[in-house]
Amino acid sequence: MVAKLLLGTIFSFCFVFGANQFIQVIETTTNIYVEPIHTSEIVAVAKKGDIFLVQEITKHWVGVFLFSGETRFIRKKSTTFVDYSNKRIDPPLAKTVFSALYFVETLAIDDAKEAYPDYINNTFIKTNYLKQIPFQQLLDDKYKLDVFHKFNLPVPLYEDIVTFGILHKWYTE
Repeated sequence: MVAKLLLGTIFSFCFVFGANQFIQVIETTTNIYVEPIHTSEIVAVAKKGDIFLVQEITKHWVGVFLFSGETRFIRKKSTTFVDYSNKRIDPPLAKTVFSALYFVETLAIDDAKEAYPDYINNTFIKTNYLKQIPFQQLLDDKYKLDVFHKFNLPVPLYEDIVTFGILHKWYTE
C-alpha cells in the first residue's frame, strides 16, 4: 500500500522539476475521462476551481496527472491555464488528509477485487485480474479526488501530503 502511494509521488516528481503547466477548471463541474473522447469512460467529476498538473495538450483536450499515475482527460474548453505554485499545507491537516487518502486507496483495492475477483473457488481468474488493475486505478483517482474536494485542496498538493506521510511514517499509526 505504502509502495503505491510512494510510486505516485515518485511519478509526480518527474513533472515537478520541469517546466510545469497547470490548468484550473472554470465550469461548475466537468467530467474527467479515461481517454480524450467524450464517449470514453468517466473517471470522476472535477469542480470549478480544481487545479491539475498538465501532462499533455491536444486541440480539444488537456491530459492531467491524477493520483494513479495515469493521464486523464478534461475538455480544454472547461479549463484555463494558470500560474500555480504549491501552497504549504499545515502538518496536522496533511496528516488527516494522508489518513483519508490511505483509507480510500484501500477501499479502491477492495472495491476492484469485489468487482473483478481474481480467485473464484481457489482458481485464479487471469481475465478478472487484468480488469481489476485498471478499475482499481480508476477508483483510486475518483476516490482521492473526492478527498481533495472534501478538504478543499488543490490536487498538486498530493505530492507534498504523501511525501510528508511517508517521511513521518503516518501509515503506521
